[in-house]
Amino acid sequence: MITLLPLFLALLPFVIATLHLALPGRDSLQGLLGRAGQWLYILSLALSSLFAVFVAPEALVWQGPQLHAIAGGWQLQPSFQLGGVSAIALLTLALSSGAVQCFLPEEASARKRAWHVALLTTQAGIGGAFLANSLSFFYVFFELSLIGVYFWIGLFGNQDSSEARSALTRFFIFTLLGSLTLLAALGAIFSVNGGDPGWRELPAIVAQMSPTARRWTMAGMLTAFLIKLPLFPLHGWMLAAYRGSPASARALLSGALSKLGAFGLLMMAPAFAGELREFASPMAALAAAGVLLGGVLALGSSSLRDTLIYASLSHLNLIALGVAVSFVTPASGASAAAAAYQMLNHGAVMAALFALEARCSEHAGALFANHRRLAAFFLTATLAAISLPGMGSFVAELTMLFEASKLSMPLTIVAFVGLLTGAMALMLQYHRRFLNSSPAAERSAAELSWPAGLAALGMAALWIYFGLQPADWLQYLEQAVQKTAMLHQTGLL
Repeated sequence: MITLLPLFLALLPFVIATLHLALPGRDSLQGLLGRAGQWLYILSLALSSLFAVFVAPEALVWQGPQLHAIAGGWQLQPSFQLGGVSAIALLTLALSSGAVQCFLPEEASARKRAWHVALLTTQAGIGGAFLANSLSFFYVFFELSLIGVYFWIGLFGNQDSSEARSALTRFFIFTLLGSLTLLAALGAIFSVNGGDPGWRELPAIVAQMSPTARRWTMAGMLTAFLIKLPLFPLHGWMLAAYRGSPASARALLSGALSKLGAFGLLMMAPAFAGELREFASPMAALAAAGVLLGGVLALGSSSLRDTLIYASLSHLNLIALGVAVSFVTPASGASAAAAAYQMLNHGAVMAALFALEARCSEHAGALFANHRRLAAFFLTATLAAISLPGMGSFVAELTMLFEASKLSMPLTIVAFVGLLTGAMALMLQYHRRFLNSSPAAERSAAELSWPAGLAALGMAALWIYFGLQPADWLQYLEQAVQKTAMLHQTGLL
């Protein structure tokens, strides 16, 4: 029965969305169901992920019956797994969604049925992609998350028609490019195998392809995941999409959806080890440039929202740098484990910051005097985002920088300067919003309620725990990466 857990997690958001569609569309009823359904999903993800990390010795895998596709007689088998990097990614989704529910309850309660269905569609796509063990289902859920975000922005985003149109247009163009390249790559793999090999058998199938076919297939998958991350210079969709999104969508875009890119890179790495090793240095150079660019743009932004967007871009490119370094030394697993651990830390912290930003972005200065809980937690989240020693991001980023120095010290220095610049930008924004004494300061910012304050205290304790006890998580991830590499090399996986 325990093997049904991955299937349950993949189907749960669909069940909740069906209830939204089946029940009457009264706002009060939809809001109550939305909050209850969200917390059920969040707790299910969190508890299942912790079970996989600390209890289950092996990944939990559910496999369905063989299906026969119409085209070419391809065989498909639905399969979901929970363990390794997928468990960490699901915990990231849980913490990001929890931040939305804790700090933006008014937004969720005031929306109608379409808002909750769009949110659940996005979560179902992200969670299903993290759980999918078959490539066909990974693609379906990958696309589903994009559809959910598209309608979420289109229906409930910025009402400024020009900005909303720009956000949707850019998001659509970049999304379409990534979707088509991923679809072409999967089509090539299915043609060689006569069906869906799944992540587990992908290396064996790729080994049968010619060197040219392998490079083109790798390029298709790589393009899709780097757009999703996004890696510089494929970030053109990011600013417009984040600006045009409702606050809750921004939190999930940064906290969870962007992690699909890093997750895909880590999953495809064993199959394309040789090709990715050749691409590691150019990707590391682009990632280091992205870290620096994000930090500089964050420092030059006057808007708190834009500062958070560019700071998120900087840290996401650092994750890309860690993944690129892992292509060179896949056997050690240290850089890949640190990148996966930073996925967790970055997702939890940035989702909280974007949710809190919606409470104070329109209020200039002097918020500390009258909004103590909001000011205290925003400061804690800011310190976690800039990797203060004792916070989870510090260990993950330090490990990635140390591993990157083995590949290129100049690139490591560039990335380090970018991180310092971004840290200055975040602290400067905090000073402007909370400590600047302005006679015209707005006094009506939304203070955290006592329940939200207690949730904030729990989140801060979790970030400190991630910083003080990183060995448990890094060891788990490193063992998962090493085991995957070893089994792929021996042909057992």
